[in-house]
Amino acid sequence: MTMLSLQSNTVLLPDETLSELDAALKAIDVRRAASYADTWGDLALRDDVKRLTPNWTGEALITGSATQALMLSLQHVGRGKTLAIQVPCYFGVLRQAKELAMTVKPWHTVVELEELGAIDAILLTSNLTPPSGRSLPEVDKQRVAKVARQNDAWVIEDNAYEPLWFECAPTPVPADPGRSIRIGSLSKIVSPDFRVGFVRADKATLEALRARKITMELSTPRFIQEAARAGITSQALDRWRHELKSRVNTMRRALIAAFGVGGPVPEGGPYVELPLPDDLDIRALVVRCKENGLLIDENRHHYIDGQSRPYLRLHCGSIGAKDIPLAIDILQRSIKEICRT
Repeated sequence: MTMLSLQSNTVLLPDETLSELDAALKAIDVRRAASYADTWGDLALRDDVKRLTPNWTGEALITGSATQALMLSLQHVGRGKTLAIQVPCYFGVLRQAKELAMTVKPWHTVVELEELGAIDAILLTSNLTPPSGRSLPEVDKQRVAKVARQNDAWVIEDNAYEPLWFECAPTPVPADPGRSIRIGSLSKIVSPDFRVGFVRADKATLEALRARKITMELSTPRFIQEAARAGITSQALDRWRHELKSRVNTMRRALIAAFGVGGPVPEGGPYVELPLPDDLDIRALVVRCKENGLLIDENRHHYIDGQSRPYLRLHCGSIGAKDIPLAIDILQRSIKEICRT
């Protein structure tokens, strides 16, 4: 059986970009691996990621992944501190917070954040937030910044998909630059196996993060940094945004035809959200879809209580446009089968 995937662990780039990445890998001089790369990261790549995030401020530090960047940031906030986490969130950060003995306060709306009380840091995905692919309104970003100022709290923006905007680059939370950390990922926008992330912050914060990075790894491998650059050229990004937007639109049309609803219109990124009935057994649906030839993700790992919510996050980056109608047909059939049992 041919297995289709709408999971988030695969990125199917356009063929032209794959050829460019292949050429970049073949052009690497392996003799450069005879010495460690700069702990800060390759200067050319640091300039590239600043171009990727034109509305962010500060210098750039290259990390071994966005996951590493998150851990460095939480360590910088401090062990045992109180962390306000926007949910749904990246599942790994919940494990990191537990390892650091942090008190975690979840929030979904800005109103909930404002009612949390004393906190030491706010962690959120402010732009192109999965699963909706939409960004916080500017007024809500200002309210987040206000909560941070009232608590003298750090604002950590984990915006891994931000460079994949469709119309224009979104803006960050207008937090105090001295209490702001912004995290990006090349693994999410180029290829999962290119384990490269980056952080932008003020000079003092970046120096502290760099010092912590050395305790994890002396440097991010130079050849991975060099190869990844081929996936974030202006041409490659424009091509990928155009392709993703086309797949997202194809996905939404297929969902509307099958279910009468296409979810929120994404502003960018690879995700489309499909609302589900409250009483649908999502774990059973994941199993049935796999039996029928389709891989989908559960969402329970993105919540502190470990309970699924009634929606699916469908990843358009992991499937070609021509296969989307078949994938949605399998999904529709699987839901009908679950509802009959």
